[in-house]
Amino acid sequence: MFDITIIGKNKPNCIVLIHGLFSHPGFWLRYLRLFNGSCLVLVSVNYDRLPIIDEYIVDLKRDLKRFLAHKSAIKLIAHSLGSYVALKLGSIPNVESYHICPVYSADRKNRKMFVNLLHEMQPNLNHDEIYEILKSVNSVLELEKKLVCKATIDQLNSYVPKEDLFFEYSLTGNEINFEGDHFDIYSALKKITQN
Repeated sequence: MFDITIIGKNKPNCIVLIHGLFSHPGFWLRYLRLFNGSCLVLVSVNYDRLPIIDEYIVDLKRDLKRFLAHKSAIKLIAHSLGSYVALKLGSIPNVESYHICPVYSADRKNRKMFVNLLHEMQPNLNHDEIYEILKSVNSVLELEKKLVCKATIDQLNSYVPKEDLFFEYSLTGNEINFEGDHFDIYSALKKITQN
């Protein structure tokens, strides 16, 4: 379910990146200049196996802990559904976690427009297949209400765009707003990397 690619493994500072649904580690390429001087751990997620994530998450956490044990500063940045993966990972020693556009605390809106955009991004999937995948994700997140509620109470580092055409977030007042939208997260990443 998870593959890890490491770039610059000998650098002391490290950033772990987890992409969202209908995406892949290449999502982060346009933002790489923000991570200059840091080791990058790109987590590739096979979201087809999302319903059985518990069978795989322990191994991912073990592998990350082993690699990150000797790093001096570590940030885990997760985008969209990747933030759910980050939630499932739980706490990792010395890792500060940041969730951008956390869909676990959001409701989808403009569903048809969203599906059309996803079809443009993934033309190998037809509209019905996309609707089925989104339905499966909704089912998984529905089963995780306790975990999501705990995340809200713990006041995680959540970054929410000022304008998201596709999600309406359940806000607690502790989120950090950023310029951009669900797919343009440059401003959020800049804030995180400067923090």
